Amino acid sequence: MEQKRGHVLAVPYPTQGHITPIRQFCKRLISKGLETTLTLTTFVFNSIKPDPSSPISIANISDGYDQGCESPYTIHEYLQNFKTFGSRTIADIIRKHQTSDNPITCMVYDAFIPWALDVAREFGIAAAPFFT
Repeated sequence: MEQKRGHVLAVPYPTQGHITPIRQFCKRLISKGLETTLTLTTFVFNSIKPDPSSPISIANISDGYDQGCESPYTIHEYLQNFKTFGSRTIADIIRKHQTSDNPITCMVYDAFIPWALDVAREFGIAAAPFFT
C-alpha cells in the first residue's frame, strides 16, 4: 500500500514581501515529497494570475475585500476583516480536503496572522509560524 504524503497548507500575509518567501518554502517542501497548497486572497489571486503549471496548488481565501477596496480603511479594520473572513475560508479549505486522498496535515502561517493557529487547532492540525 502506498504511503500518503504530508499536505501542508501555507497561509501568507497577502503582500508580495510575504507571499514570495512562503511560495519559495512551498517549492522546497515539494522537493522533499510533500504536497502544498498556498492560500492567496481572492484579490491577490486575480491580480497575479498564478502559473497553472506550478506544482503548488492554490486556494483562494477571503480577506473581506475580494473586489479590492474603493475607500480608505485603517490597518486595524483590514486585519479584523481578514481574521473574520480568512478564518472562515481557511476552515472551508481544510474541510474540503478532509475527505480527499491527501488531507491537510500541517499549516504554516505567516507570523503576522497568528489567528491562523486557532483555525489549525480547531481541526487538530499541526501548525507553525513562518517569519519573513
